[in-house]
Amino acid sequence: MSVLAMIVVLPVLFSLVLLFRPFKRRKTTRRITAAGSLLALGGIGYVLRGDVDTWQLLFPPQAPALLHRISHFLVFGTEGASGLMLLLFAVMMCFLAFNALLQKGNSPGENRFFAWYWFSAGLGFAIFTAAHFYLLVFLWGISVIPLYMLASGFSDERAELGKKTLVIHGGAHVLMVTGAVIAVSLSLSADIAIMQTATTTTAGTVGFLLLLAGGLAAMGIFPLHSWVTPFATYASGRSFALMPLVFQRLAGTYLLIRLCHDVFILSGTLQIILIALGLLSVILALAMAVGRPDAGSKLANLHIAIGGMALAGIATDTQAGILAALILVTFGGAVMMPVFLRNLQTSSSAVVVKWIPRTDKRLFKALKRLEDKTYTDIYKIGAKAVFAMHRPLSRLHDGVLQTYLVWVVVAMIVLFLLK
Repeated sequence: MSVLAMIVVLPVLFSLVLLFRPFKRRKTTRRITAAGSLLALGGIGYVLRGDVDTWQLLFPPQAPALLHRISHFLVFGTEGASGLMLLLFAVMMCFLAFNALLQKGNSPGENRFFAWYWFSAGLGFAIFTAAHFYLLVFLWGISVIPLYMLASGFSDERAELGKKTLVIHGGAHVLMVTGAVIAVSLSLSADIAIMQTATTTTAGTVGFLLLLAGGLAAMGIFPLHSWVTPFATYASGRSFALMPLVFQRLAGTYLLIRLCHDVFILSGTLQIILIALGLLSVILALAMAVGRPDAGSKLANLHIAIGGMALAGIATDTQAGILAALILVTFGGAVMMPVFLRNLQTSSSAVVVKWIPRTDKRLFKALKRLEDKTYTDIYKIGAKAVFAMHRPLSRLHDGVLQTYLVWVVVAMIVLFLLK
């Protein structure tokens, strides 16, 4: 088995060990995680030291034909942006592991957190090295599992947060599946590095926009940003550092780079739309940050603003823009991470408000309402639309019709994939 294969497989196996047989001493878990992260970083450095590395999961000749068909999808490599993002992700995960090691005291649910840390690490390595586009989209759907598990909890607030996060990311993934089928059908290839699907046609534009939903949700770009601030408010600092700050941010950056430069050839109109969307997210996020009363929400909105700037940089279709986006994402995450790990999510504006003139206080309240309004939260908008249709149908058909329609949609997606 190659080093790349071990980097992808071993973290997932270790996460299963921690889930079912956790270490009794929490300090031991931290130390093993820090040492393992450093070892993974060294392994990635070893893989990237020479030529492009490629690994494919092969089954014995006597295995069923179905397994051999699946093997066609399970190809991993470090070509292009994969190697760089793999290295950045390993560095950020190492930084997170050593910051957690330096924390004093025992945090509740520590073994559970590090189990999902290792699961996310292996999943991230697989996402960044996946060569087949369908495999990338499939792994993207799996990544919602650790995100949901770390968002959910025993309190009502965290239960609502888990549901909201799952709905936003799950809905985006459904759109991505449809977009992937369109992109592969148009390009006649599923190799990410050579797809180069044109967006001059309606089908190409629709496919790009559907796949874009996954990147917008992961990066926290408007209008799919509304899960980030509640995550910073109700989830633990470690969960925020792992998921939105490192995993989702780097995975979203990687997806946007691949979509804008490898999978599709962007038209000038789409470039302008993406740059405008990124700048709009920056303006809205900074305005919301001014109006929030606590430090956690302020940093969460700053995190959204950095994502908007990264999107604008990637959309410029220049190497300088991509480099600027990667620098923003990496250093922004490195600066914010220690703050969230120390759970400094206390109110920071209560003292400041006393020194703000009356007119400025009104502006402060107006900006605070901006984030609380329904029209800035796509989850609330979608919930109202769904329940407006669902409740009358439930009264008439007791939910049977809705279930049937869902299965029809799922069956159509499966048929497209089989084609």
